Amino acid sequence: MNPGLTSRLEQLVRTVLSVAQDVGDQALASTSVEARSEWRELLGRLPTEDDLGRGVIGFGEDDLQQILAKAIRFRAIVGGLTPDAKRVGGARARRRPS
Repeated sequence: MNPGLTSRLEQLVRTVLSVAQDVGDQALASTSVEARSEWRELLGRLPTEDDLGRGVIGFGEDDLQQILAKAIRFRAIVGGLTPDAKRVGGARARRRPS
């Protein structure tokens, strides 16, 4: 970890990247053109593993929390979660069995 990058920021970035990976192409295919465009825009803003390695993420904790919330909402909307995992309040999301 880069000394300028806190463990909390690194954890948030990795969580956002993990949520982004959960949203697959098949799920995106069923969304509107606008939703796909919004998702691509969000993905384009995300730091990469290389960015993490360099300690350059371009976001503060508040920004990353907002991005994470948006990504989680999007994942829920495209149907990646079981209904009982959509609860708000820190409940861990569970993937539907494939």
